[in-house]
Amino acid sequence: MPVFSSLRTSLLLATLALMSAHSAPSVDWKPFLFTSAAGDTVTADSARVTVPENRARPTGRSIQIAVVRIRSTSTSPRAPILYLAGGPGGAGIAGVRGDLFPTVLALRSVSDIILFDQRGTGQTLPSLGTRRTIGAPLQVCWEIWSN
Repeated sequence: MPVFSSLRTSLLLATLALMSAHSAPSVDWKPFLFTSAAGDTVTADSARVTVPENRARPTGRSIQIAVVRIRSTSTSPRAPILYLAGGPGGAGIAGVRGDLFPTVLALRSVSDIILFDQRGTGQTLPSLGTRRTIGAPLQVCWEIWSN
């Protein structure tokens, strides 16, 4: 990977971390095989970036943002493309495993693709997801939503 592309990726992660008044966290990339819902794979890198939960309180609680980098196939990649999942509650990493997977593969010809799970979603810690149901019959839910 060219030095400038690596530098751009590091700067992007520093921005993601919202640490403008503090030093950027180091990123310990680990290679892995990113697999689509259809079973297609691409070599990627994953990491967790630890950042303050509240940037106004940098010494307070911290969270770990899950990040995936899918490297560019270009010999001179442009600035990284950052994928932001819609919301609320959309996890960027899992969201790309579906219909967007072919698009991400095509965009690799231009630049690195950076995926991340926004605060509280997907593999980011702590997770704000719940595995419980509300226990209401489906008909009751339908009546509430349709009115």
